[in-house]
Amino acid sequence: MKIGIISMQRVANYGSFLQAYALKRIIESLGHDVVYVDIDGSEANQNNKKTLLRLFKFRRYIFNRLRYRKKRKIVSQKYKEAQIKYLNLTDQKMTSKNCEAIVIGSDEIFNCDSRGVWKITKERFGYVPGTKCVISYAASCGNTDITSTSKEDVDTIKNALSSLRAISVRDQNTAKMVFDVSGSSANKHVDPVLVYNFKSEMASCAKTVFPAGPYMIVYAYRGRINSRDEIKAIRAYAHKKGLRILSVGGMQAWCDDYLVLDPFEVLQYFKNAACIVTDTFHGTVMGAKFNKPMAVFVRESNSNKLIDLLEHFHMESHIVHNVNNIAEIIDRENDYSAFNRIADEESARTRKYLKDQLSI
Repeated sequence: MKIGIISMQRVANYGSFLQAYALKRIIESLGHDVVYVDIDGSEANQNNKKTLLRLFKFRRYIFNRLRYRKKRKIVSQKYKEAQIKYLNLTDQKMTSKNCEAIVIGSDEIFNCDSRGVWKITKERFGYVPGTKCVISYAASCGNTDITSTSKEDVDTIKNALSSLRAISVRDQNTAKMVFDVSGSSANKHVDPVLVYNFKSEMASCAKTVFPAGPYMIVYAYRGRINSRDEIKAIRAYAHKKGLRILSVGGMQAWCDDYLVLDPFEVLQYFKNAACIVTDTFHGTVMGAKFNKPMAVFVRESNSNKLIDLLEHFHMESHIVHNVNNIAEIIDRENDYSAFNRIADEESARTRKYLKDQLSI
């Protein structure tokens, strides 16, 4: 069949790209043709005040900020090139026309904040006119819930969810939102990045150039690791271990360097890293995927989905509760046997769910 994916495929973020690409490849492995379907969104409500605060908060890193500014522009171009090459995205809006089925997911496609940057649309939650089979896969509402949603939008979401043949979510908070809004129970599945192996894609990056010595990856949204105590503890650990600190994804001005990479080179860098420090969902996913020593900062904005992920895979020991314990957390013997076993089980569940629901 021709199957459309409604996702966050146009978001300039490594995690968003990789989850969209992975879901595409998983569905293609089941024998289908896959395209992406765009959703209407609005960024009119974005507030740049925090960005400006980050810009001036640590003046002693101002030279790095200026040095990395050009690199940030190149990284943005890398995102664009990867979206065109691997996701077949164009500037033209992509619709569900001629799609026999639609899969909604994963990422925060179910974000239900009425005041957020994404409009609450029926299509995003399951109502796609003219398509006979619509399901969701590992959809998340992030840190939002029914209290974030206006009464009018609750009705919109409820009516749209009723159109889904099957509902799959990524975390318990989203399952609760679905039940609170519609009374329906949801299946729970893991992010596609944990299911797809990326072996051929990483092999295509065989000429990736790594630093001469060992390095630590810091993966976070731009400027979000900005606490003096956090920075001091991370730098102290890296110095003691002789690690170069490399910022990947969002630029952290206090790191030794900011890397310009395409999405599959990012995976290569994670695989080759001595350790990972992150405060994001997909940073944690990638670190765990390669069984890396890792310290995870949980933020209020992502605690629902991140804690759910860590608990599901029995990885709570990676959470940083006290910055003074970073060395202990990273140096702790990493037993990923439970993670690997659960990941294999979830991979089989994912493929069965998609195969069964897309058999029409």
